[in-house]
Amino acid sequence: MDENRKNAFTQARFKLSQNLVDVEVICEYLIASGELTQAQKETVIAKGVRNQQNSQLLSLLSVRGNSAYDKFRDAMKEVEAPQYLRDLLPNFAVRFDSALLELIFH
Repeated sequence: MDENRKNAFTQARFKLSQNLVDVEVICEYLIASGELTQAQKETVIAKGVRNQQNSQLLSLLSVRGNSAYDKFRDAMKEVEAPQYLRDLLPNFAVRFDSALLELIFH
């Protein structure tokens, strides 16, 4: 994971661990997108308390690549996590407008 994403995760960690509600659904989303395994989900869910589950999930994701961060952001949107939580993790993914690409490559 690049420094920007890692720093954002670190800065947001406490608030995310205390306030994420749908950790099991987020895990399912991440499994479907290939960012988490069933065994990792079971490790997360095995933690008895929600904030510990959240912390475990964030720990697993923080050592993965940029796509894990980006898919976690997508998962938070999918489960309709509160906007103030989603705002803690900026969008670092580079997206190019098709018109801009047309100008660059032609």
